[in-house]
Amino acid sequence: MEGLSRLGQLSWRLKILFIVIPLLMTLGFPIFLHSLNRLHSSQQVARSTRDLMLDLERLLALMRTAETHQRVFLMTGQNRPLADYGRAVGDVNDLLVSLREKAVGRPRQAAMLEAITSEWGMKRRELERVVQIRKLRGFEASRRQLMANAGQREMENLRFYIASVMEKERRVLARQEEEERTVERILSVSLFGFTGIALMLLMLAHFLWRRDRLHQAAATRRLAESEARMRVVMNNAPVILWSVDMAGNFIVLEGKGLELAGDGAEPLGNYFEKYRHEPEMAEPLVRALGGETVRIDLSTAGRWYEAVFIPVHEGESAVSGVVGLFVDVTVRKLREQEAEQANRAKSRFLANMSHEIRTPLGIIRGFSEVAMTSELSREDQTRYLGKIKHHADILAKLVDDILDLSKVEADRLEIERMAVALPELLDELRETFQLKAQARSLGFHVEMAPDVPEWIISDPTRLRQVLMNLLGNAFKFTSQGEVRLSVRSLGRSEHCCRMEFRVRDTGAGIPLAQQSRLFQPFSQADSSTTRFYGGTGLGLVLSKKLAEALGGTLELTWTEPEKGSEFVFAASFDLPAAHRHRGAPRVESEKAELAARSDILKGVKVLLVEDALDNQLLVRIYLEAHGAQLTMADDGPSGVKKAREGNFDVILMDIQMPGMDGFETMRTLRRGGDTRPIVALTAHALKEERLEALRSGFDDYMTKPIDRVELVRKIEMHARRRTPPPDQREAFFSR
Repeated sequence: MEGLSRLGQLSWRLKILFIVIPLLMTLGFPIFLHSLNRLHSSQQVARSTRDLMLDLERLLALMRTAETHQRVFLMTGQNRPLADYGRAVGDVNDLLVSLREKAVGRPRQAAMLEAITSEWGMKRRELERVVQIRKLRGFEASRRQLMANAGQREMENLRFYIASVMEKERRVLARQEEEERTVERILSVSLFGFTGIALMLLMLAHFLWRRDRLHQAAATRRLAESEARMRVVMNNAPVILWSVDMAGNFIVLEGKGLELAGDGAEPLGNYFEKYRHEPEMAEPLVRALGGETVRIDLSTAGRWYEAVFIPVHEGESAVSGVVGLFVDVTVRKLREQEAEQANRAKSRFLANMSHEIRTPLGIIRGFSEVAMTSELSREDQTRYLGKIKHHADILAKLVDDILDLSKVEADRLEIERMAVALPELLDELRETFQLKAQARSLGFHVEMAPDVPEWIISDPTRLRQVLMNLLGNAFKFTSQGEVRLSVRSLGRSEHCCRMEFRVRDTGAGIPLAQQSRLFQPFSQADSSTTRFYGGTGLGLVLSKKLAEALGGTLELTWTEPEKGSEFVFAASFDLPAAHRHRGAPRVESEKAELAARSDILKGVKVLLVEDALDNQLLVRIYLEAHGAQLTMADDGPSGVKKAREGNFDVILMDIQMPGMDGFETMRTLRRGGDTRPIVALTAHALKEERLEALRSGFDDYMTKPIDRVELVRKIEMHARRRTPPPDQREAFFSR
């Protein structure tokens, strides 16, 4: 009863407020409207006054213009000033007519304009009289007429009348502006006053209404929030909420999971009928109807669910139904399967990699033991050492492929741009694979179309790598027939040429089901490929990524089981200017020349700072064979000491040494003022390590395994750059 009394009291107060607010607005509206009309009228008067003042200023200017053109005519007697004078007089007359029309209904302004019009009439007649005298009697007569000063008097009168009118209009304008300000103040006070009162009353009414509805709104909000949370879960979470009676008839069936399963539009129906062909779905419900709570993972219609079946009891009576919840975990299951497949693929890759590494290692180790323990002829020794070198090259190639793939995957592969001689590159490929083709009785053809440019701009190492991988694959899977590499132009401009490199073989071909895995890392078209042909599955995926890094594409364009395959690498290449490839240096010939000269390092003193004894021995054999004087240091401190005591031309510095590493050793020498060339030796092949070494203060950089010719070339270059011997200075600079 107290609540009903309070509600009735509040309603009565609200009724009074809703009567007072319109009453106040009714009383205030006429005052506001009257003030608004006054403001509008005052603004109109002020606007017309400003317009009149502007027109009067323009009228006076036109009169002066007419007088000026008349004087020019009197002085020159030409028709053009006379015509300008006539136009000015016409403009004055038109403006006076316009002003008189505007002054209709305004007696004071009309009287002033009549006086101005009268004075202008006299002034115009005087101007016309002087013009006629000039036309009939000449300049002197018109000048005398002007000297009579009659026209000047009328002009002074006009100025006086116009100035008087403008002064009066200024006073009128000032009064109107003052009135506007007064009316605006009244409007502001009335507007803000009534608005403030109305707002206060509305706020009071709102407060009373709000307090009256507070408890009801809070209860409604809590109920709505609870329902909304449940609805959000059901509409967005991959779940299905359902309940059935003892016969399995659905009572509730809803949730986002229905849409995912494709059952959103189906009627409720019966659980047992819905899953009559899936006993694994029906069995948990039977158990739940028997009073058991069941939690189980289920799979149906290609989707996976975590399910719970909860029996419903009415009081302490028997089970009356079952409530169930299915949580869709299909995405998680698919990801787990993908992760499992990826792990299996990586495991297969690691197994293949282990095989590919251990096979050449076993051969290298076996032939090394044979070479050390047996009395061999020169011919056998050469053959065994050749096999050791061949399989060492295979290992190096494998490591390079892995590093290149990791750099491509990390988007850190650097592509160089330099002039590449295509005929030389193709000749090199022909020489590389010709012996393999002959050994396996295969035909091998390299064709270059006549319209293909001889020189292009590209990365020669990566381009050669792509083509060698494609040719190597072709020879690997071809047991009879031929392998063909053809190069042709797809279109050429002055600065660019689009080309394709087509590698075709007559080998085993690739079945359709296995083609989708060709360019996937850690996989081969068929797992049996590894057992039969060998390999890690890196070649094609690396070739494709290198082709894309070169700005091109690599595709399988044709294949047929037992008939062969065809891969096409297509890309656009810039063309170098003509002078860039004339007399291009032959790096390979220079390397061969260096390797053949046993005295190229004669007199050169080299300090090697290296902790590995085998590397010390190898470098000693390399350098002393070319005449160098080599001194060894086993670690950083002894390297610093020997460098300061000896007069060395070049210092070779291993980067990774125990204790004081190569960087710290080099910095110690540099801080002591040592400016001799220091070349870094490291097993790290990434470009970032090379840049870090050069930025730290090393003069050059070499990677292990050490290339003998490259080592000799670098030492010769730095030694001669520092102090060229007199007997070789001329030969060095003439090359």
